[in-house]
Amino acid sequence: MNTEHWTIESLSWDRLDATKVDENLLRVIKAAALVEYNAESYAEYLCRIFSDDENFQKDIRHWAVEEVQHGAALGQWAEAIDPSWDFKDAMARFRSGYVPEHFQDGAKTSI
Repeated sequence: MNTEHWTIESLSWDRLDATKVDENLLRVIKAAALVEYNAESYAEYLCRIFSDDENFQKDIRHWAVEEVQHGAALGQWAEAIDPSWDFKDAMARFRSGYVPEHFQDGAKTSI
């Protein structure tokens, strides 16, 4: 079993073939990139909910790092398939338009 952590640079980007990608799949990948890249916000929310559990907080923050990396990889993949799509610009629009009440400072933190 390979225990090395993967990197975005180690992915086989040269093997991408945009002609084989379904347009619906591309839309799903773009959406997933935005959601996963935003995982730190969700992790911070969960840490507020479980403020008395340091082990959970450590684990959820580790999970968030992984999810952000997934989102970055998916974003790069989507840009390679659709060069007219800009991941950073899409992420900025996503974050400005998606601020659920429970992510905001001072929001109720119990479930």
